[in-house]
Amino acid sequence: MKKICYHNCMNEVSVNFNKPPAITHKNPQEKPPGKNYLGIDYGAKRIGLATSTGIISTPLATIPNSSQSIKQIQDIIKTYNIDTIIIGLPLYKDGNESPMSLAVRDFGKNFENVEYHNEIFTSREAEEHIRQNLGISNPKKIREIVDRVAASMILSSWLYGKKGNNK
Repeated sequence: MKKICYHNCMNEVSVNFNKPPAITHKNPQEKPPGKNYLGIDYGAKRIGLATSTGIISTPLATIPNSSQSIKQIQDIIKTYNIDTIIIGLPLYKDGNESPMSLAVRDFGKNFENVEYHNEIFTSREAEEHIRQNLGISNPKKIREIVDRVAASMILSSWLYGKKGNNK
């Protein structure tokens, strides 16, 4: 049994990739109504993940960027019935792509239904949010959660823009 532990902002969460989490809707074979989204903050060392059903995004996990990352994310996509993946794209202030943008786009080729969203300053904003709203100042603890919070901010920003475009 393969078990990977992730930490959300307040609690430790264990994810067993061999057994999906309990499904809270009535028919376990039926997908919950609405769309499910996965937000990704891709980094050279860590990958932050967040989920949403289209209203509110929730930080999910931070995983090391390793040879197992794609498989772990594919398992999460299946477990959470993800429809669309939103990956933060690092752009310069002028809107041009940065050197890291190429790595992000290469990473995104491993998945279907991928959209990219400008992630400028999200890691910095996530760190500030953690310090101010969660009262965490220990740099090690901030590093443990900043990527998943940044992924949630990327996903929230994309959802907000999508909602604004549907008016």
